[in-house]
Amino acid sequence: MRGFYCSFPPTLSHKLIYINDIYFTSVLEVLHTKDSLPAQAKKVLRKIRWEMDPFSWSQLFLVLISFTAFLLIPLFMVIARSFYAGGGLSLHWIKSILSDQYYFPLRLHITSDFPFITLEGIRGKLYDVVSYSDPTGKVTKILLIRGWDFGVILNSVIVATMTTIFTTILGFVLAFLFAKYKFPGSEALRIISLIPLLSTPFVGAIGLKKMIVADGVLNVLFHDILGLIPFKVEITGLPAVIFVQTLLFYPIVMLNAYTALISIDPSLEEQAMNVGASGFKLFRTITLPLATPGVEAGALLVFILALEDLGTPIVFKGTTAEKVLTFQIFNRIFTPAGLISQEATTLAMILLLMSATVFIAVRKYVSLKRYAMLGKGGIWRPRRRALSWKTTVLVYTFILGTLFFATLPHIGVTLLAFADRWGTTILPSDFTLNNFRAILSDPDTTRSIMNSLVYSGVATLFM
Repeated sequence: MRGFYCSFPPTLSHKLIYINDIYFTSVLEVLHTKDSLPAQAKKVLRKIRWEMDPFSWSQLFLVLISFTAFLLIPLFMVIARSFYAGGGLSLHWIKSILSDQYYFPLRLHITSDFPFITLEGIRGKLYDVVSYSDPTGKVTKILLIRGWDFGVILNSVIVATMTTIFTTILGFVLAFLFAKYKFPGSEALRIISLIPLLSTPFVGAIGLKKMIVADGVLNVLFHDILGLIPFKVEITGLPAVIFVQTLLFYPIVMLNAYTALISIDPSLEEQAMNVGASGFKLFRTITLPLATPGVEAGALLVFILALEDLGTPIVFKGTTAEKVLTFQIFNRIFTPAGLISQEATTLAMILLLMSATVFIAVRKYVSLKRYAMLGKGGIWRPRRRALSWKTTVLVYTFILGTLFFATLPHIGVTLLAFADRWGTTILPSDFTLNNFRAILSDPDTTRSIMNSLVYSGVATLFM
């Protein structure tokens, strides 16, 4: 079933509407009337109602029942518990969390000295330089990147925001290179760049943690062997969470951006070039605006996934990585009596509110712009330009460097699975299959594996 994006003046001139061919005629007739938006919505529903058969209505009814029972009601219960205290409605838990400096430590103070306003509550340092001596007396410096601590609530927002920014830049650049330029091996590299989607952040963080510590593989390679950096670098805390999430989530933006870029009608860019647009002006005025819905969809999904990621903070437990909302909800979900904690449900409500706010704000921003990408009904090949050999070398350097870091989590997990001993070397000193024998001989572990396969299969069928 084909479809396209189209904007309709005057009543819905700023709305981005996706229209399926099956309902095109009836919906288009309604939208061209001068009725108010609620009246138009009623007419659309009335038109669709006459075109739906009983089987379609039964499907719709089943979806609505499932949606209400398994999503709306649980969400309502979480929100309701957040406003319940002392036998009635209350803001006690919200006030308690917002006034707790562990969750929200920032405080504004007005002073008589310039700049008259000071911000207090930021803890820690962005980085620190430490030194240690090995048994031979050699002194080694370590650049320890820890990140500031803004409190649980702001830490979550900052991690999700920084991850979204980095993944959007990285994913869009890769998508643009694959969609707009021809170079040998581009299709193979594009497929390899999707490898991070094969694992969850929890698994990726386990493999990457071994790589980014002071005695990890990256420092052994770039400092001890190649000597490319003058000191060792260790990433921990919130920066480590951002680093892991960026490497694992960028394919989401890349996929959406790539699909949007290859869907652009080449004639639109050719017409712009005929009137003098080229280079960055062509990119800014034609290519980027038409690709914006796809990039926005990927970035929005990354923000929500990064905000709700629990696995990565668990791996880096013991640092500021655990001072995010997801970890605190997980850590405080049950009271000593075994009941669900109202503090945890209030934190969950705050997390839900932040996700919904960002979703609505981004969608509203995109809807304020017009995106017209009308298909001609035919099929076209994306316009791809050849590169000079110098530019090709730069492109390969960037893509291969990105893929090197993107595949590190999977390489790390694989090596850890087969490692018997792994010290301060690039590869494990000894390899073994005992780890697999121990897992397969444990009934609880094998049962967990079967449960994962069965329930994921059932979920796939229902989806």
